[in-house]
Amino acid sequence: MSDNDSGKRYGARYGKRIRSKVSEIEKDQKSKHECPECGSDSLKRQAKGIWKCEKCGNKIAGGAWRPKTKGKSMVERVLEKSGEE
Repeated sequence: MSDNDSGKRYGARYGKRIRSKVSEIEKDQKSKHECPECGSDSLKRQAKGIWKCEKCGNKIAGGAWRPKTKGKSMVERVLEKSGEE
């Protein structure tokens, strides 16, 4: 783990794998993501499941830690396939 890992707050508790997973998730959660409306990398988490673009002001509902969840991505792929037929 690097010096900026948020999992360090747990000390020696819970095990290394869980602490590193927490650090990975929180790093991704706090980073900026691509806005689906304007395409800029300024989409930030406001609250659990609420994401807002700092550039265009667009608000979207998404996952708790990432704007796009695996389930949502899967549904989009299925819908995309069904539109091709």
